[in-house]
Amino acid sequence: MKPYALVLLLLVTVPASVAAADDTTTAPIASTTTPKLRLAPYVWLVAGQGADAASTAHNFARGLHESNAVYGSQASLGKILAVKAGETAALALLIRHFEQTGHPKAAKVLGYVGGIGGFIPAAINLKARR
Repeated sequence: MKPYALVLLLLVTVPASVAAADDTTTAPIASTTTPKLRLAPYVWLVAGQGADAASTAHNFARGLHESNAVYGSQASLGKILAVKAGETAALALLIRHFEQTGHPKAAKVLGYVGGIGGFIPAAINLKARR
């Protein structure tokens, strides 16, 4: 499957699966202090950041290099993927913190923006030329 097809597939399926995930109801939780876990922000975050990582890996395989100054001029794919995984994990923990402290809207915004923040570079990566 071509990488741009993968990104397009993610863009089409993620919103539908997120809507379905948010519509499901769960049994009441015994403790009233535990907030409901919403999967949508996590799905968007991981899908967007994963698309960016996949498109970056695809471009490395084509002989291109990363132009993001954060990684330096000769960054390895391993370094880029490690930073991307750490960034995604940190954002997921922050989403969880917002959910647990009674800020579900902030958690949603962070997840959706974090996902979109991965899909945009992925789209740019797929247009990269030698």
